[in-house]
Amino acid sequence: MVMRIIKRIKRAGLSWEQIKQKLETEGAFNVADLLHAYALYKTGVKTIDEIARGVNKLSVEAIVIEMMSRMDFDIFIPFFASIFSSSNFSVDKAASIFNNDILSLDKAASIMDNISPSDRAASILNNANLSVDRAAAIIDNVNLSVDKVASICDSDSITSERIKAILDTGNLTVADKIAALLDGDSLTADDAAAHVDLGVYTDDLMAASFESSYLSDVKAASIFDSVNLSAAKLQSILDNTNLSIQKGQRIVEKMSNPSKIGTGGRRGIIGDDWEDNKLTSRDNAATVASGLGRIVQKFRPEWNVISGTPTVSSGKLYLDNTCELQISCSHVVGAWQFKIEWVGRGYYTSWCYIKFMCVDANNAYYFKTSSRNSSSEHGLCKIVNGEATSLITFALDSSVRIIKITRDSNGNFEIFRDGESQGTVTDTDITSSNYFNIKFNKSTYGNLYLDNLEVY
Repeated sequence: MVMRIIKRIKRAGLSWEQIKQKLETEGAFNVADLLHAYALYKTGVKTIDEIARGVNKLSVEAIVIEMMSRMDFDIFIPFFASIFSSSNFSVDKAASIFNNDILSLDKAASIMDNISPSDRAASILNNANLSVDRAAAIIDNVNLSVDKVASICDSDSITSERIKAILDTGNLTVADKIAALLDGDSLTADDAAAHVDLGVYTDDLMAASFESSYLSDVKAASIFDSVNLSAAKLQSILDNTNLSIQKGQRIVEKMSNPSKIGTGGRRGIIGDDWEDNKLTSRDNAATVASGLGRIVQKFRPEWNVISGTPTVSSGKLYLDNTCELQISCSHVVGAWQFKIEWVGRGYYTSWCYIKFMCVDANNAYYFKTSSRNSSSEHGLCKIVNGEATSLITFALDSSVRIIKITRDSNGNFEIFRDGESQGTVTDTDITSSNYFNIKFNKSTYGNLYLDNLEVY
């Protein structure tokens, strides 16, 4: 290719001195001039810095017109990028060239993608001669890679204010690129949060951006924590299915104020899937993926074993001996949900009491279940001052069942088995809670698996 260009230059009969003279006096290239400069650069006769110094003397319009006249433009992309990368070519002029509408977005993005180092590209994008709208359009173009955008936004040569302004245009369409901008070291968490709170992008696109691998869990958490992001906007992102439960949980775990996520939608207060096979010293979602269908404020809590030896196996809490364990929980309005499965049932009954609103040992609302199938031995109960009362009872077999209990602020309870209501009741004897408590009394037969606890 270089030899073909050299032959074309020779036919034009121009020397480097003639090109240099044109740069200094006429301020314009013709086709042969650029070809000559390119050939001299490729053959090592002249350095790119020497060429850049000459090109810098041309007008913006002359350079843009000459660049766009290249029918074989792709061949020249590294050459143009090298000129713009040179310290002998002014950032002001480079920004003006990228801002010129004659230079197509496709070509502008291709050149920007090849400018090195990224600090130089960042300086051009940060320059006032390049409009914010044009900068956003170049960033959004497919010819500028996401990796390059990420590298640019990590540079000290672009300001937080500028990155926010580019985001605020609302002209970006690629989730990964929005993510790369949000993740940029140069963009403060407060500025990022202020942008997200504006709502210039749909929740679908913003949720997809937070899902992107180009936005780290740590930076996303700092954005969520910022006072510049409203709880309502944060919650709308967490509730959007374009953000996975897994990524959402990893982000929330790194927040300094996870209570900001509230409850409702896909959000809850406590969740335990026991996928880390532990009761204490728990692994977070980044270490062992979440198996829950909800993003919670407290994920895989530390359990306090009061007595016995409850174990965890294959991602489930396994109760096969008399034991008791609990976690702190003050939740009194909302829902409590878990999976249960009895194994090894027999005549001699084992019992489990799941005290979802527990003040102390003698005052609680709880779900009672036994290793027998009797309809009177499963359901919603209460204990007040040590006296137990059944509120709703129903049958339960050995299959894996999902139990859900709801309570509103007026003390209206409803209990569900696999999504089907088993009854309602109103009771207001207990209005507070200190713990979520599990007590298992082992008899000859019957062991119990518990899984996927969600309090929301």
